[in-house]
Amino acid sequence: MKKVILFVIDALASNVLVPAIDDNLLPHFKALTQQGIFREKCISIFPSITPAALSSIITGQYPVKTEVPGDYWYDEDMDTVNYIGGDFSTIMGGGIETFLRDFLVNLNDRFLKVDTLFETLEKANIPTG
Repeated sequence: MKKVILFVIDALASNVLVPAIDDNLLPHFKALTQQGIFREKCISIFPSITPAALSSIITGQYPVKTEVPGDYWYDEDMDTVNYIGGDFSTIMGGGIETFLRDFLVNLNDRFLKVDTLFETLEKANIPTG
């Protein structure tokens, strides 16, 4: 079975990365691109906000399906604001307890509306890390 390592680096655009690799400024990245698969033409979902983007990566679905639209959002059905990211002042405004509960528990248990890659593999009895 092939092993996979996915690197996600926030805000790293290929128009910055590729020239740096070509100019030999990033030898380790260059080695990774030569030994693995590098998709130069990939684009992010919109909005390109970490929790929404990572939810899309791990589920293969757009935010409209994952129902994780950003760092924080108002949930009309529950009449709550969900915090799973954002800047420090936003997190503190909503309360650190709320942020930790939403980020560590609710993101997978309540917010994501589709199975993650890990859940899909588990159902197929394929081990994951």
